[in-house]
Amino acid sequence: MVREGRTYELLITRHAAGNAANGCRLSLETRMLFRGVHGRLELDLSGRDKAQAGAVLPTFYSLSGEAMAIPEQFTPAVRSIVKAANGNGCSHCHYVNTHHSNNNNHHKTKRIDDEARAGEL
Repeated sequence: MVREGRTYELLITRHAAGNAANGCRLSLETRMLFRGVHGRLELDLSGRDKAQAGAVLPTFYSLSGEAMAIPEQFTPAVRSIVKAANGNGCSHCHYVNTHHSNNNNHHKTKRIDDEARAGEL
């Protein structure tokens, strides 16, 4: 995900090992699962609407103007990355992982920032 102001770009892909042919090594096959361009979220998630961060998704539209739904299995991860992408004054990369809670089946977000990756992992 890339965010510029209130505009979002989202690409979800799946990578898998392909077939080996004639003794060559496996190829890497990439499949695009979702591509959202110029998505909008009319909230200030680093300011007055901060309480909604992690609970909302940008809206993406097709070329014909119809709303495009993010595949359901990816919505927890997309909510997490929207929250991470809305840090105030933040311009570095975030690595986001969603976790399922055993007691109430809600998704919990774990944000791993540069400092954690450097020393605590």
